[in-house]
Amino acid sequence: MKKKRLILSTMLLGAALTASAEDYAYLNIVKSDGTGISLSATEATLTFSEGYLVAGNERILLSELKKMQFSNDPIGTTAISSMETNDGFSLNDADAIYDLNGRQLSGDAQLHKGIYIIKKGNLTKKIQVK
Repeated sequence: MKKKRLILSTMLLGAALTASAEDYAYLNIVKSDGTGISLSATEATLTFSEGYLVAGNERILLSELKKMQFSNDPIGTTAISSMETNDGFSLNDADAIYDLNGRQLSGDAQLHKGIYIIKKGNLTKKIQVK
């Protein structure tokens, strides 16, 4: 009976994860000790094997799993939502913001560590958030 319940729970969890993954950039997995990992939500592969959750190269004992959630923010990052360069180029006035995968971000996006392409009129800038 326990095995059937575990299989059913796993299937329901898998269905829930698949249904929501496209709306978010990351799947964040947090262990009971507070450590965690962030996986690309669109490329995350999860399997359950012998009491473990296998996510990417990580094996997490199910009894140590605290939470899993989809988010637009990876674990352990801070973000910026405004910026202005020396030449007056402002993130708040940008016509378009792109990540390096070519995805256009919303105008109110919080930029995390990484490189972005910012367009305003016919001016384009590459910025790095550290």
